[in-house]
Amino acid sequence: MKSEEMSMWRRLPEENQADIFLKLPVNSILACRCVCKIWFNLLRNPKFIKNHLNRSIRNNNNPRLMIVQPQYGKNPIISSVDYKSISSSSPSELKVVSINYPFENKEIEGIVTLGSCNGLICLGISTGKGIETKNYICIWNPSTGEYKTINLPVYECVAESSPKSYDVRSRYGFGYDGNIDDYKLVKMSFNESLLNSFPKLQTIQVFALGSKRWKTIECPDPYMFPSRQFNKMLPGLLFNGALHWSPGMTTNQGTNSEVIVCFDINSERLMDVPLPEEPRLHLRSRNSYKQVGLLGDCLCVVFLYSFQADIWVMKDYGVSESWTKVLTISQLTMFTDPFLKPLWAFENGDVLVHSRKELSLCSQNNGIIKVLLHGNHPESYVESLVSLKSDTYVKKSTTNGIRRNPSDRD
Repeated sequence: MKSEEMSMWRRLPEENQADIFLKLPVNSILACRCVCKIWFNLLRNPKFIKNHLNRSIRNNNNPRLMIVQPQYGKNPIISSVDYKSISSSSPSELKVVSINYPFENKEIEGIVTLGSCNGLICLGISTGKGIETKNYICIWNPSTGEYKTINLPVYECVAESSPKSYDVRSRYGFGYDGNIDDYKLVKMSFNESLLNSFPKLQTIQVFALGSKRWKTIECPDPYMFPSRQFNKMLPGLLFNGALHWSPGMTTNQGTNSEVIVCFDINSERLMDVPLPEEPRLHLRSRNSYKQVGLLGDCLCVVFLYSFQADIWVMKDYGVSESWTKVLTISQLTMFTDPFLKPLWAFENGDVLVHSRKELSLCSQNNGIIKVLLHGNHPESYVESLVSLKSDTYVKKSTTNGIRRNPSDRD
């Protein structure tokens, strides 16, 4: 920018300057911070960062999908792809961005995403092997490279791709508490019954990033999960200010019913959401499997039976009568692995799903029309400037363009 233009810019009121910058993407704002001290201070202002985030969420600006891609004998690759490009690209033309992540310079034994919120990704990472294994939980902003490590007891383990270290009795979630303007890591701990193999929820532990303290909440509600369902249970899905986990069973006055188990981030209170009534007969089948997800602005759940997968959305959150089936996928085009998680709904009716370590597009015509990418632990996020105030950064180095999947061989 020329000196005359800079002089004219400086004569603009600060609020007008901020309004102009709010329309820029994150990468452009990060570059502008380096221009001068005035811009640096303006673009690091917490109010500006919050306004930029709110505008991005409101306008659905550049939503992205992150996925962990394994490599043969090497550390995994964490990749990101723009949702807007998925429906318009063929698999061979899909542009993938590889992102440097915390502890990537160490020997990675396993890595898993544990949730995302406001552009921050919660990662569980195991490094080293055998007795040298160390486990970390990191809150990471992939857009700025900043991260913060949460201290856990030595025995805590989070990376399910490392069977020797994975803590099978715990499940995690990550979200934002607007009442105290702070982010929280939530850990659900279970006690597996030896009699009926139904893991029962015992306690919930909450870690607030600001206070750096753990808080333990006892769980008097009898939430249990069938072992088969529990073993496939993913991190908590953040929606409407609450974390949602795959359907479990609650016992009330001698009756059992399957519900989506929820934890409200603000009130730190357990809740549950009823499942659709129509497929309830299938829920008793030993071959049924359920998974929660998001489609558009709605909570959804997928039911996998012997010959098909049905996806239902809750059009009015909390209202059981608003459950509506939106898509049926023929089992002929499904996989033997009983897992399918809906990720995104496109305007043309296609639905992006994750199954058998693959991202695939499903159409309303009862079929998977194309496999896009191979990988694990997909996580949706929005690019943001949210700071963790850690001053600890990953060296940011991205590669844009077409890149073959790690599973593709020469």
